[in-house]
Parts: sequence; structure tokens; C-alpha cells
Amino acid sequence: MNLSTTIKGFAGFAGLLLAAGGVARAETIVLYGNDFETPNIVPMGTCATLDPHEINELYGTAEFVFHQTNTVEAVLVEAKKVDGTRVYSDPEMKAGKYTLGMLSTVQDDHLSLTFDARSCRS
Repeated sequence: MNLSTTIKGFAGFAGLLLAAGGVARAETIVLYGNDFETPNIVPMGTCATLDPHEINELYGTAEFVFHQTNTVEAVLVEAKKVDGTRVYSDPEMKAGKYTLGMLSTVQDDHLSLTFDARSCRS
């Protein structure tokens, strides 16, 4: 049987797999997880509502190292103004205490995470 790369050919091939009882499944493997609510050091709003530490200082580990370009910041979501009102609005309460902020117009901020993939194998 000659399977072409057309949609019809693919559909026929997929039908053969299903008819034969074979279903392809991908396993999800989480390599890194962080809710950013438990930093290594407590972020301080020394620059308005932004923490001046590099993200790797706040969230990096020996195995997972953050690299940043320019000023990627930890944002203190629960920060308050002088009058006691919150600076940021989070009506659905999804942000938690901290989130990450990056500029894209004044500075082109970037954040990456590097790790040794061999150490993530089980």
C-alpha cells in the first residue's frame, strides 16, 4: 500500500492504526515546575513594586539556572500605594504574591532557563 502525504492518505493511515487497535500516546514529562510563590529570598519592593534581584538569585537552583537579558523583575503583586490601595488589580486572584515582569518596548528583556537534560531522566 502506498501512503501519500495528502490529508486523504494520512486519514487512511490513521484509520488503519485505529482499526488495528494502536493509538499513539505521548507521555508528559515535567522538567521544571515553579509557582514563583516560594523564592530563595523574599523579594523586596525597593524600586516601587519591583524587586532588583536577578531572577536566578530569587528562583534559580544548582540544577536549574535562569539567565536574563536586561531587567527582568519579580513584581510584588500585593504591593500597596501610600493610601493603602493595591497597585495591581487581580480580581480573579490568580497572580499570587509574585509574578515576573519584562519590558518589550524600552528594553528587550529576555529570560531563559538552562538545565542538564541528562539529570532529568528517571
